[in-house]
Amino acid sequence: MCIRDREIEEYREKYSELENQLKQEKANYEQLNEELMKSVADADELTSKNKQLEDTVANVKAESEKAISSLQKALEELNNEKQSLEQTIEEYKDCLLYTSPSPRDLSTSRMPSSACKKKKKKK
Repeated sequence: MCIRDREIEEYREKYSELENQLKQEKANYEQLNEELMKSVADADELTSKNKQLEDTVANVKAESEKAISSLQKALEELNNEKQSLEQTIEEYKDCLLYTSPSPRDLSTSRMPSSACKKKKKKK
């Protein structure tokens, strides 16, 4: 074998080694690219879920604010009604209880005309 043939053989061996390295690097690249694509898909899915959660939180917050407003309005109405009832009770609290005469007593009513006077409203 001459020198030139040995050099050609060495180059072929190096070429074969480089070709194998290239195949290995290509396989590594494809694996990394696949993992990267999966990570990007996972990130997109998480971003979508995060957006859905943000929307849900915003909706719950809006509904809660509506409910709180409605409850505050109802509480205000109940307080107004309570005050009105308290005022009515105060007006009639000194009113005498009238009992009708016995059925045997056919005479006129014994209830004095001043028995149930409303209190004058205080200003």
